[in-house]
Amino acid sequence: MNIEEITLAEMAEIEKKANAPIAWLSDDDKPKATLLQALNWVVQKRTNPDFTFEDAGKTPLNEINKLLEISDELKK
Repeated sequence: MNIEEITLAEMAEIEKKANAPIAWLSDDDKPKATLLQALNWVVQKRTNPDFTFEDAGKTPLNEINKLLEISDELKK
């Protein structure tokens, strides 16, 4: 999943759940854990509607990186 494939509705859902703008992913000074959790949650719900936000929080970071194909800039 490429981050550019996120729809506007999904982006709004991510930002609402994380209580932060998605732009924070590229800001080295901003926390990213809740944004990544929300991003993972939205992507996983596409194929598993029962996947919860809490489930997303239990996913190891290496799996999230693989799933979302986060660019090197966003891994900082």
